Amino acid sequence: LMAITAKLEAGNSPLKYVDEDWGQLDSYSPSYPVKWPCALVDVASAQWDSLANGSQLGNTSIRILVGNLRVTNSSTKASATQRTKAFEIYGILREVHKRLHFEKVGENGLLKRISSRRIKRDDGLQLYELVYALQYVDDSAKKEQATAPVTITRVVAERWPAS
Repeated sequence: LMAITAKLEAGNSPLKYVDEDWGQLDSYSPSYPVKWPCALVDVASAQWDSLANGSQLGNTSIRILVGNLRVTNSSTKASATQRTKAFEIYGILREVHKRLHFEKVGENGLLKRISSRRIKRDDGLQLYELVYALQYVDDSAKKEQATAPVTITRVVAERWPAS
């Protein structure tokens, strides 16, 4: 997760807060422990297949929550500045995707977006979930295979004379 959060906050990032998702947005509170806009990263799920010698291949789903506190009106009666501010979340979502999609994470595979959706809330928070697939090889339980001595036997075939 640290490699992903580093990609999100590198350079000229539009995000003001990037962290592991430990429930910062779970309560409907007037004072969230984040700055806006934010991205929260977590491993949503993993399916594991066995490889040789105890290693495993994980097909993981990485969940990115992108949030922004909407405090301006976006109706047609609002000023152009207010409307632009209200819709800036979509530019942030594009930037997050540009930073992650088809990017290599450490020694693992490439991140590939597999889904996205809006999470509707009634507290003015704009929240979107982006899910990326990542294959990950876990060698932590790998067993060293003992090598048995190899015996080489030479077989010589003789040709019998024709009778």
